[in-house]
Amino acid sequence: MYASVGAVAFLRDSAVWNQAIVGLEAREHQADTRYLYWVVTALKPTLPFHFRSNTQDNLNAEQVRSFVVPQPPLAAQRAIADYLDRETSQIDVFIAKNEELITLLTERRGAVIARAVLRGLDASAELRDSGVTWLGDVPSHWRVSRLSRWFEVTLGKMLDEAKFAGTVGDVLPYVRASNIKAERLDLSDVNSMPFTPSEKAKFSLRKGDLVVVEGGSIGVNAPVEEDMHGWGFQKTVNRVRAIRGDLTRFLGYQIDVIREAGVLNMITNVSTIQHLTAEKLERIVVAMPPIEEQEAIVSHIRRATSAIDRAVGTAEEGVRLARERRAALISAAVTGKIDLGVPA
Repeated sequence: MYASVGAVAFLRDSAVWNQAIVGLEAREHQADTRYLYWVVTALKPTLPFHFRSNTQDNLNAEQVRSFVVPQPPLAAQRAIADYLDRETSQIDVFIAKNEELITLLTERRGAVIARAVLRGLDASAELRDSGVTWLGDVPSHWRVSRLSRWFEVTLGKMLDEAKFAGTVGDVLPYVRASNIKAERLDLSDVNSMPFTPSEKAKFSLRKGDLVVVEGGSIGVNAPVEEDMHGWGFQKTVNRVRAIRGDLTRFLGYQIDVIREAGVLNMITNVSTIQHLTAEKLERIVVAMPPIEEQEAIVSHIRRATSAIDRAVGTAEEGVRLARERRAALISAAVTGKIDLGVPA
């Protein structure tokens, strides 16, 4: 077992497997296979911590043989397996329904944003062909051009630890790709590096900027909600800054739509890691309404998606609690903490 150490599956029919899988077969009159499945499932959360190598998590047959598991009488094992089959199936149905709801709500959210940033809020507005496949028809008064017409794009500072010792400047925290989540910055885990006075000016972050992932999850973006004095940004990040007051928040929503349509993957199609360089980002064709309309659209999206986001949050919390209950139920059952009316 390698990638998903301890992942467990119960086979109801004969099967073959390769060296990455350890098979368990119950000895007749000593163990119930379904019970073993639930015991190993209960053990799974602790496995990577006990069987971690220098390179990757792994679990071999010898290690599996060393597992110490409770072994009640066969009748009790079957009773435990029957109980868990029944109870977890109900929890699994609840989880599946909530995950389906999350998917539907997420799709609805994307449709609300796409409709607003590609067609505007006026359903009666005259449309024209944008000339760009991924934009389609747009309101006739919107301007269609390369992103660089309205925004300047700057790639972050190269991270070169070998040069840190000789760098004259202040050590500052910086935003990197992993800090950029969908529509928000997560600064709970940040790194620092030296910035010279000129670099502090070049790689500054201020309210109204948009930071866009350059390498990895390309195109994921977040608005800078307030001036970030004493911060910089690293080369895995592009900073987008308005030239004449256009809203980067509106642009961010449109980039999200373009990203979901797979356009960025086509632009950055390479054999290794994808990179949305500043030059590629600047050349993306976007459709921009007048600034007042941009403001109205952004306000509309915020209102329309807030209720959806709350519903998604509620469903996600339900899934989290259900999974916790499922794990606790399995652990309690296989350790004899639930009285099933069968002698242990």
